[in-house]
Amino acid sequence: EIRNWDWSSDVCSSDLGRPPLVRFGFRPALRAGALAFAQVLKSMLVYACISSHGYGHASRTAAVLCELARLAPQCRLVLSTAVNPAFLRLAMGETPFELRECRWDIGMLQANALEVDPEGTLRALESLEEQLPAQVEEEVAWLKAQATRTFILGDVPPSAARLARPTNSPLIWLASFGWESIYGPLGDAFAPWADQALEHYRQGS
Repeated sequence: EIRNWDWSSDVCSSDLGRPPLVRFGFRPALRAGALAFAQVLKSMLVYACISSHGYGHASRTAAVLCELARLAPQCRLVLSTAVNPAFLRLAMGETPFELRECRWDIGMLQANALEVDPEGTLRALESLEEQLPAQVEEEVAWLKAQATRTFILGDVPPSAARLARPTNSPLIWLASFGWESIYGPLGDAFAPWADQALEHYRQGS
């Protein structure tokens, strides 16, 4: 995980040290790309759909959004998630953001500290699927009411894709892997959920 990346220098505060691309001399290209992206985000509303499975997704997204806010302070940051608001405030620090309390995915429910609960996860997935249409309709209406350009960031609930087309918004995924890679190996009962996740992921970049 890269934290507090200073795009204006070779310095990156990370337990891993400088990222490989920086070490091998590609920092200028990375910085140029980041600055160009920041220019695109000026005056845009960044709507981040964040997985509620643990705190890792929120932590990663917060790090990215804080850097975007530094590069493009005019952008408006909206976090849409069921993650504890106190943790979000801690992760975002002094970076201002708005919160839309929505659950976009289930992930995997835990039976205990070491084991997952497949049956409970399937029930939760079915329950969320019933709730999503109304939630999507409400959030699409809210986004349209903002009357500004919107950019959807997903880390990495597949259902974030349901917001992109109705709002005519670009969709970018922030993840090292998606839920299709978790659900896929779990057998026939999870196959439809893996397929649905992959279908949604293909709608973004």
